[in-house]
Amino acid sequence: MRKEEFIAIADKIAEGTATIEEIEQYIHCLNWLDENSSLWDDLPSLEKRQIREAVRVELSRKLHPVHTSVEVEGQSEERSSVSFITYLRQMVAAAILLFLAFAGFYMYQSYRAVNNHEGPRTIQEIVPGHYGATLTLADGSNVPINNAIRGNIAEQSGVKISRTHSGQIRYEVMSNESGPIGYNTIRTSRGQEIQVMLPDNTHVYLNAESSLHYPTRFTNQEQREVQLTGEGYFEVAKDKRRLFIVKSRGQKVEVLGTHFNVSSYDNEPIVRTTLVEGAVKVNGKLLVPGQQARLVNGELTIRNTDVEQVVSWKNGYFIFENEPLERVVDKISRWYDVSVYYADEEVKRLPFGGTISKYEDVRKVLDMIKKAGPVNIDYKSGKLIISSRKEK
Repeated sequence: MRKEEFIAIADKIAEGTATIEEIEQYIHCLNWLDENSSLWDDLPSLEKRQIREAVRVELSRKLHPVHTSVEVEGQSEERSSVSFITYLRQMVAAAILLFLAFAGFYMYQSYRAVNNHEGPRTIQEIVPGHYGATLTLADGSNVPINNAIRGNIAEQSGVKISRTHSGQIRYEVMSNESGPIGYNTIRTSRGQEIQVMLPDNTHVYLNAESSLHYPTRFTNQEQREVQLTGEGYFEVAKDKRRLFIVKSRGQKVEVLGTHFNVSSYDNEPIVRTTLVEGAVKVNGKLLVPGQQARLVNGELTIRNTDVEQVVSWKNGYFIFENEPLERVVDKISRWYDVSVYYADEEVKRLPFGGTISKYEDVRKVLDMIKKAGPVNIDYKSGKLIISSRKEK
């Protein structure tokens, strides 16, 4: 199969218009690739999780009728998808075919998104985010982190930096040598996410368009301090002798060992810190699990919150609960790496609620929003154009 034919069939599969013969041709090509390439084995577990979630969504939509709901202000709307089983005799065979086809297409789409510097020309070309980041070492050099990077990345000041098979960036202290401590920064762009294991075994999930600045080792330091912009979920390794401190936009979070989420995007007026388990202090005020600290113009307030909704980004979902449409669209545009223009300012304040996978086709995500309220969403000149819809 020529490259052009392969790409054309991949696009048809993504749009749901491929015939059985075309899918069989595509599978034949993928089987050949599987026999002659270790691409799938080299993928990190994070990327594999994304593919499997995308496959789960695709199978649930195409293999049997499903019902999904959109909840808006106490109302729900149910819709069913057309069964795909009429095309194939056995569900098991269909699942195998779709898994191979969609997994191959997802890898192709990820490659195309990384290499398409002009941005998507049509809404069909907008793809979900993926594993990736840029690591800035202590000497100022930049290392792009992607699926091609594996094993050792660098060694500096007695610390080995590597990418594990699961896709995590790991720091391992090889010696307790003294001397100046180096600092690294890891950054995700729009449409990227990454996981980092710090030298003290603290696990950090970094959301899209975020950065984490940290020392390459905590040896001989009285406290463990990092700086965050954007959003990160922290699973802090316990150390009763040394506090773990996260600084972000006028805020300081202090912990000994616990799980919490910090959202501190520059374009959002509120810095939110949500405690999942354990205990933390935010600017000196104590939080208990299920509480969220909100910092606005230097003033800190504490309230109860839905933890599942807050950390849903880490678990592969968008969960919105009565949130302003502007914040909902910010999260979606950040993950799908698409620009937004509001033709009507008033739509930004519309409340919205709903749940959907992060790995869904962006058109389905936008349809959910349009069904939820008086909103029009068009895609023109590389931007989502959002306007109010006048009810007849």
